[in-house]
Amino acid sequence: MAQLDYVLSDAVTIPDGNGQRVKMWPLGFDPGEPQEFIDRYMKWNVEVIEKEPLNIFSHPTWLPAPLDKSYETLWTPP
Repeated sequence: MAQLDYVLSDAVTIPDGNGQRVKMWPLGFDPGEPQEFIDRYMKWNVEVIEKEPLNIFSHPTWLPAPLDKSYETLWTPP
């Protein structure tokens, strides 16, 4: 790690109910109930930022395809 100029990471894999990481980008990914997903996703983003040795956190507000049309309502407070 000391030889790298920087470390880039993201959180586009997320733990499922069994703790196994699943890819969120395939078209068949089912996020479940949108608000529950976004709460879990935010918690996961924070965990990655706090625990990983990174300099750049990529795609911080990216959403899987089933939720991309809800981007404004999920990321914007009422």
